[in-house]
Amino acid sequence: MMDPAAETEMVTKWQELHKEGRFSALNVREYWRIKVPEIYSPQPNCNCLRITFDDELAQKLLFDSLEQFMCGGDPAQVYQMVRQLDNPPSLCGRVFKNGDPTYGCRDCGMDPTCVLCADCFKNSAHSKHRYKISTSSGGGYCDCGDKEAWKNDVFCDIHIKGQMVDSPQNPLEKIQPDLVERVQIIFDCILLYAKQLLTYEEGFSLPHDLEIRDSDREPTNLSNLYYTKDTYVTMLYNDETHTYDQVIQTLERSIECSQKDAVAFATSIDREGRCIVKCSSFQQCNQTKHLMEKQTSRGGGRPLKVQVMHTHVVAHQFFASKLLTWLHNILESAQAFRLIFSDIVNKDGGSIVESIIWLDTQMWKTARVQWHRLFISGMLMDQESKKMFARTFTKHYSKMMKDFILDDHDHAVSVASLGVQLFTMPTIAHMLVAEEEVLARLLNTFLSECEKKLKDNKLALEHRSSNTSSFRRIQYILYDLKYLLGVKPETWTLELRKGFLFGYQLILRLLTFMQGMDPMVRQVGQHMEYEPEWESAFNLHIKLAAVIPLVIEWAASDRIVLIKAYRMLMKSLGELCTEEMRRRYVRELLDYSVSCIEYNVAEAPVSIHLPLSRLVAGLTLHLDKYGLNYNSPEFQVTGKPSPEELMEPVLRTQVMIAQVHAQMWRRNGFSLINQIYFYHNVRCRQEMLDRDVMLLQIAATLIDSNEFLIHLLNRFNLMNWAREDYEINYLRGNDEDNMRQTVTMVEEYLQLVMTLVSERHTPGIGQGDEEERIKKEIIQLLCMEPMPHSVLNKALPEGTNHETGMEKVVDEVATFKKPAGATKGFFELNDQYYSHYNLFFYHYTREEQSKSEVAQRARKKTAGEEECCPPPVPPPFTVAFTMIVNILQCDVFLHILKTVLKRMSCAKSQSVSECQLQKVLHLIGYALHEEERYQRNKDPYFHFTTRAQKIQLLPLLEGLEGHARTTTHKDLLAWVLRKYHYVVSLSSESGSKNETSEAPAAAPSTSSSSGASASAEKKRRADQAQLRRQRIMAKMASMQQNFIKTNETLFKVENLTKH
Repeated sequence: MMDPAAETEMVTKWQELHKEGRFSALNVREYWRIKVPEIYSPQPNCNCLRITFDDELAQKLLFDSLEQFMCGGDPAQVYQMVRQLDNPPSLCGRVFKNGDPTYGCRDCGMDPTCVLCADCFKNSAHSKHRYKISTSSGGGYCDCGDKEAWKNDVFCDIHIKGQMVDSPQNPLEKIQPDLVERVQIIFDCILLYAKQLLTYEEGFSLPHDLEIRDSDREPTNLSNLYYTKDTYVTMLYNDETHTYDQVIQTLERSIECSQKDAVAFATSIDREGRCIVKCSSFQQCNQTKHLMEKQTSRGGGRPLKVQVMHTHVVAHQFFASKLLTWLHNILESAQAFRLIFSDIVNKDGGSIVESIIWLDTQMWKTARVQWHRLFISGMLMDQESKKMFARTFTKHYSKMMKDFILDDHDHAVSVASLGVQLFTMPTIAHMLVAEEEVLARLLNTFLSECEKKLKDNKLALEHRSSNTSSFRRIQYILYDLKYLLGVKPETWTLELRKGFLFGYQLILRLLTFMQGMDPMVRQVGQHMEYEPEWESAFNLHIKLAAVIPLVIEWAASDRIVLIKAYRMLMKSLGELCTEEMRRRYVRELLDYSVSCIEYNVAEAPVSIHLPLSRLVAGLTLHLDKYGLNYNSPEFQVTGKPSPEELMEPVLRTQVMIAQVHAQMWRRNGFSLINQIYFYHNVRCRQEMLDRDVMLLQIAATLIDSNEFLIHLLNRFNLMNWAREDYEINYLRGNDEDNMRQTVTMVEEYLQLVMTLVSERHTPGIGQGDEEERIKKEIIQLLCMEPMPHSVLNKALPEGTNHETGMEKVVDEVATFKKPAGATKGFFELNDQYYSHYNLFFYHYTREEQSKSEVAQRARKKTAGEEECCPPPVPPPFTVAFTMIVNILQCDVFLHILKTVLKRMSCAKSQSVSECQLQKVLHLIGYALHEEERYQRNKDPYFHFTTRAQKIQLLPLLEGLEGHARTTTHKDLLAWVLRKYHYVVSLSSESGSKNETSEAPAAAPSTSSSSGASASAEKKRRADQAQLRRQRIMAKMASMQQNFIKTNETLFKVENLTKH
């Protein structure tokens, strides 16, 4: 062994060579060639669980020598001098280790990834805010001082000092050039050495300049090292394929150790990423390797990764790992060292960074983590270095993710995990979108995997397929997409628009693959033989559901982007519409003839996955703020779907769910039931159920109200039910199952209509903001029962930052009752908000609806009130959606009310139910609420009571009073009658002035109108119906001609074949 004097001589020699300009990394590597194996080589037949090295000697010979040469004197004094040159740090940047506590502020954090270390948190204002404590899995760093991470209170008391420096200077300018040069040489040497050794796959020999050579037999102090160079180790590597138990059993059999030792080995392998399990001759180590591989490959599985390595290779790799830790500590100590490091890694276009990204999967867990920590501490603390790293990271993103797919380690120890550190910074994210086409890079990588799973141009995700794991791993890209789009730009540039729209186009392609995926066909005759896979599609949806609202936010923040995005979306939808899907037939009801799309939900495929259609709903809500609408000339694109074609896919889904409730799909198994459950579940409904309701409401504003209701009746297959002679000419009295299904379908139809006219708390549809929407949700939840904070918060949908917004509004609508004894504290709804209770709230499940009704009836009974739950007063629609209220006074709606009420009054009628009556009474209640609002606003447009006189609504309602079939809902009926008379009285009070300003289509105001006016009205409607029929027939003839022109060559071919 070398004595301390010899070590001092070596440092002196290096310094002399440096003065002469002849010193290089080769001199250091030559020294390491001998010293590293001497200190860090495992001894033959040692206890592999307790391998120890002489750390004191290693520090003196290996690390102290580096520091002495690098500093050119006493390292402690030089480090102190360099630290004093630092500007007071305004960024903390402390890198978290696995298990470190992290603190996130729920009030000020830009997103949930923004966290503080314990010291910064305790010295900041965030300790007085709503905060969340978590445990780090390692790899992240403290965001204190990062202005892009916090809305308020960016700095703690420690790092605020860094902001007080007026013009911070570059500390390198105050350091001697000779010191900077020596630091550069050592840093460069360490980085190249660590890169070479930690990615070194050859286990039997070292790089040529690090080998022990024959000439090293003399002097004698090397002879022992030379003669022991036939010592090898068996290295067992960690993977995420095999379980703890499998590894433990394999070790017990292969190296014949106790279970306790096998557990210790397995723990070490899991923690470090690899472990030496045997140190002996090559033959014995190789035999152990084959035994392990044989035992773990039984059954065709992937064997454990085992490698036989020379002890000298292991020694150098161990030292390289130690060097990275040493370098990390140096970088954290002073800004000057970080600047030098950044210059080195960024030279030659960042070749070192590129190499580590490319070779990341070749390293074991500890080595990977050390490199990642080094990049964080050395590059991500400086804005310019961070930008350069982000560009390199983006450039190699596709290769990195494809390597990750094939890798068998968790995402947390992959270099891909550094994406969160880069993409969550708005300035960097916007730069990458504009200049590096980052959205396109990410999405092209994701789509390349999706294309492998296409069937008939639709995604077909098979749960048990061999590449399920790879598709699950590639979905981490969707998290990176979410980070990139986390903050919408305040100012748009031409490059930013191009970059975003390029990525948006690929998002549309992905959504096109998903549109109509996992279609279901109703089973008839026999039960489904096996349950189809459905979970993978919903898992993909849940991840995409966090991205889609951000895409909408970005698109809606700029008029040009919104117009282009909407045109692209219309074009994508138009391409999915085939001639078969455009096939129509005419349906007639009353004096209305409507051209309906041919489709039978009970026989043809239907899918719950319709993300492309739902994106229309999200974007359409933002058109109005730019003075645009669906029919604006900006959106006239070839193949643009009509409003009927636009709503058709989501309407089919609603009908399928209604048929499931009518027990028509009972042979389709649990897969369908589970899908419908998650369709309504709080985790999925924002981008499923809620968007579907929005899209149907949008369609209701674009289609005549009577035609819209007929489209719905037709799709629900209720056209015959709506005829007055249904029970005489159409009802098959001997088919009880069919009758029961029809009754339920009518109930579901009325529920859908009620949802469309009453659900107005979505900002953009109703006149209310996001807080009003959250209040509505909380009120309906607390109408079931008082709830603890955790239960209530869990029942609310989360926003993009995993916040429900509950805390902002809950104290306004509810009172918190403190815990007493074993009872938890809970929120109880304030009395004045019980009037907002909506029995048919569309987010209620059937169980929740029943539970809430029982609770409210019991509350009213206790208070001595009527035991009924009338509809609440909804907020007014926005201007763009005002036309929806016309549904409540149109002819078809009134006909449906009349049909249900007349059949209810007939004791023998089979096609009606108490539930139908209850929903019809609620719909009448909404119409009366609406008319009252219009009367108070002196708006003559809405006259439900006047138009209802045509169907003799009031006599029909009064005729049901005391009827045996209405006993259950007698209180609700009484409420409706009182409300009706009250609204009529409001109308009469308005005087004759309003009579002249009524809508032209309004019926006469008294039931004693002359026969002449009645026949004139009838003739007018008949003429209108005739004109409408003519228009429809002309349109169909035009479509036929267009089809013939488009397929002219086809018709020519057919004519030739005939001749």
